[in-house]
Amino acid sequence: MKTIYIHIGPHKTGTKTIQRGLRKNQSQLERNGYRCPRSGQLYSRFCGNFLLGYELSRPRQKEKHTALKDIAEEISSDDQHSRVILSAENFENVPPSGIKALKKALEPAEFRVVLYPRRQDKILQSHWMQEIKNPEMPPPPTFREYIEQEGYRKNFRDYGELIDAWGDVFGRENMRVRVLEREQLTHGDLFHDFLVTCDVETPERYKRPGNENESPGTKTLEAMLLFKVHLYGKVDKGFLRRLFILIKRHADTQGWDERSPDLVDADVYELIRARFVDSNHRIAQEFFGRENLFLESYVSKGVNPFNRDDFTKEELQPLFFWILRNLAEDRHTKSEGRTDEDLRQANRKLQEELNRILSSRAWRVVSTLRDARKSLCGIFWK
Repeated sequence: MKTIYIHIGPHKTGTKTIQRGLRKNQSQLERNGYRCPRSGQLYSRFCGNFLLGYELSRPRQKEKHTALKDIAEEISSDDQHSRVILSAENFENVPPSGIKALKKALEPAEFRVVLYPRRQDKILQSHWMQEIKNPEMPPPPTFREYIEQEGYRKNFRDYGELIDAWGDVFGRENMRVRVLEREQLTHGDLFHDFLVTCDVETPERYKRPGNENESPGTKTLEAMLLFKVHLYGKVDKGFLRRLFILIKRHADTQGWDERSPDLVDADVYELIRARFVDSNHRIAQEFFGRENLFLESYVSKGVNPFNRDDFTKEELQPLFFWILRNLAEDRHTKSEGRTDEDLRQANRKLQEELNRILSSRAWRVVSTLRDARKSLCGIFWK
């Protein structure tokens, strides 16, 4: 009988890093009896069954999708591998009916359900930053507004509810709960810990993937938000995606990612912690025999909120010209039927508009206020 390991994420807990590691070591895993089904995969760089999670999350549309059927057939027809790894962060969104359908389709088999809880204040901040850098999503409100608005409560992750939903179907004894904290991971490495959790022998022989989907630094996110506030809904999503890639490349050359975002002050931390303290305590007692699920204490590093006014003319001008030059040279832009002369004219107009903004009275007022604020801060903090 096969053993099937179902990695259910959740979102923002290093799932892409694990999936990248599975892809990087796919041949070696297969030689050692593990199969990562190719059915239901969406991205070639990752061994992740995103399409399966998508299908199971939308049971009313299941007739439009075949990922579950294809994966079940792929597993049942494979006589060479006794162990299977399924992974998708959107498994966390699957309702009980979808979880039951998954088990029914894959039986007979032994099951292990793997998940990595992450401290809720960190995961919520990560969700908020994702809404900035994702061109498909509108600009988010401030972080404080984000956690207080009812519409965003879906990102408040109660791991107890997630464990209950999957444990009720696959058995709580088959839940393998790990904690995404360096001190609690085997050898302090997420992918190594995942291999150990999936009973892979000699995990140290496998190649480590780099961290995937790392959040940009504070200043890089400020720049993305600056453009998104003014352009979202006015340009297509592909243009915004290209724009954010250019911003990130420029930021890499300027050291803008050296300062990591930290938006959780003591009040916000306590607000989030109190929401999950009972659920986290129950998980800690059941799976670890202790009082606290997370062992890392909250340490205030000094909140560094996003403030677009902190950009200087000397920082924005090179960024704008870098973007303009690259857009003018972009092959995708040329492929739309515009001539080189059209691009040069558009480039000139954009540069003229930029110069007009930077020389405007409004910009001078903003610059004066920014300089005054910095001077006052210097006086009070001497």
